[in-house]
Order: sequence, then C-alpha cells, then structure tokens
Amino acid sequence: MIKTYGARKLGLRPAHRKMMLRQLATNLVHYEKISTTHARAKELKVYTDRMIGSLKRNDNVVNRAREATRWLAPNGLDACKKLLSVILPRYAERKGGCVRVVALAPRKVDMAAIARVELVN
Repeated sequence: MIKTYGARKLGLRPAHRKMMLRQLATNLVHYEKISTTHARAKELKVYTDRMIGSLKRNDNVVNRAREATRWLAPNGLDACKKLLSVILPRYAERKGGCVRVVALAPRKVDMAAIARVELVN
C-alpha cells in the first residue's frame, strides 16, 4: 500500500479516505472510466498509476494477484481478474501515465468541479 504524505485529505479520516480510493480504483478498473469530483480524480490518478506500476514490477503471478487484492476493494474480485488479465498486459510496455483526468462541466446541484478519470488506450 502507498504512503500518502502530502496527499489531499478530502475532508475524510485516513481509513475512510483509503477505502474510498480503493473503491474508486476498483470501479475505474471495472468500468475503465468514471466521473467524480476533480480533487478525488487527481488523487485517484496518483493511486492508480502507482498501483499499475507496482503490479507491473512484480513477476510472480501469485504475488501479483495478492498485491492486486490489497490495492482494490474487498468486493472487487472481478475487477482484480480484469486488472491482471486485460489491463496489465495492455500497459506492459508503457512507462507510466496510464490514467487520464479530463475536466467536465460543474455539477448543477452544488457547482462542484467534476472530472472524468479514464484509462489511456
């Protein structure tokens, strides 16, 4: 798991923030693009890039699967399988920058800045 020194607190306690990032990463792997607030999107980009980079460095298949379950939410076994079989081979030759953040129009209810987070093809 990553240390988040200097990361955005997002108004959450550390355990809640960690679980939120794990759940957002699981949804990103499952759907390959999601929409969230801009601050959460920027944190998710860092988290997901580190996750993919860490999993690419691990050569042992069993250890890679264990590490993937640590990065993703506990209910994300389908996302874990997709990450290991589809997404990691796609980015095997890529050095970094696997995630893109695109700004969208503000949310109409509270005018919060919204961004789409997507995996780069």
